[in-house]
Amino acid sequence: MPIEPNTLLLNLILGVAACVSAVTGFGYALIAIPFLVLLVSPSVAVPVVLISANPLAIVLIWGCYRQMSPRRILYLLVFALIGMPLGVHTLASLPAATTQTIIGCTTIASALILMVRSGEPFAKEGLVKAVAGLLSGLIGGVSGMTGPPVVLLGLKQKWEHKAFRADLIGYFFLLHASMVVAFGQVGLLSGEALILTAKGLPGVLVGVALGLWLKRHVDSTSYRRLAIALVAVGGISATLLR
Repeated sequence: MPIEPNTLLLNLILGVAACVSAVTGFGYALIAIPFLVLLVSPSVAVPVVLISANPLAIVLIWGCYRQMSPRRILYLLVFALIGMPLGVHTLASLPAATTQTIIGCTTIASALILMVRSGEPFAKEGLVKAVAGLLSGLIGGVSGMTGPPVVLLGLKQKWEHKAFRADLIGYFFLLHASMVVAFGQVGLLSGEALILTAKGLPGVLVGVALGLWLKRHVDSTSYRRLAIALVAVGGISATLLR
């Protein structure tokens, strides 16, 4: 029985996103959502990406939980949960075209900002962590892309690479699980989203396996650049191809 072209594209999108995320510790939603909204509406794409990220997160957590800082993760999470409800209700109420434009513009801006990592760290880290968490929850609720504010903060503060990657993995897992619950409460967990998630799991699993292999053999800096390039292309596509 032939596989539908959209199913192949779904697995390719989620597989590439999972591969890059397994190497860098971030970028799954940033890469997957801008391309996925070319196939389905944002209100379907965002839940699909957040649910399908769970197998990836569980595998990655198993490999790095000893390097996590629970205090830093929970600090960011508390403020993210404050901002998340407004974003989720915005996603549920806005027209698909408007949400897609927001996703595209947010993605392009994120790609540009992620290229910049210069400057001295902030002296009052507690305050900027609170702001980063709040923005992460707000932007994530409307677009599913929770990463940019927290990733930018970690780069700015020059957090140690391995601990930074581990904290991102733990933080995203907890926040995305909370967002899935919130989506269910506002009626965004449709049957279509659940079916697409199941169809895309093979791509996620293959992408995770490939990413973990590449992580041992390829410089992560190169994959950081690849992730940013894919993010930019995805953002442009989501903005223009509507």
